[in-house]
Amino acid sequence: MSKMFSKKRLIEFLLENKFIDSDKQVSYEAFGRKVNAFINVGSMVQRYSLENALGSVGQKVSADYWPGHATVCTDVKYFKAWHWDE
Repeated sequence: MSKMFSKKRLIEFLLENKFIDSDKQVSYEAFGRKVNAFINVGSMVQRYSLENALGSVGQKVSADYWPGHATVCTDVKYFKAWHWDE
């Protein structure tokens, strides 16, 4: 069973494990109650490393997201996104 990090816990995990240098490397998109985090890393090697690290702690990743690009897509717990009331 996979778990879902909160936005805050995901950033903490990424910074603690040195996958990112700044929270500005992460963007979010909400699709109704489903929220995806898009994490920009420096290379495909780092992408695979991050996907494996997230998977090892039970975090779901979309390995087929944007093949060939150094961006990891993962789910985060729902939060009220910008323009949530429109």
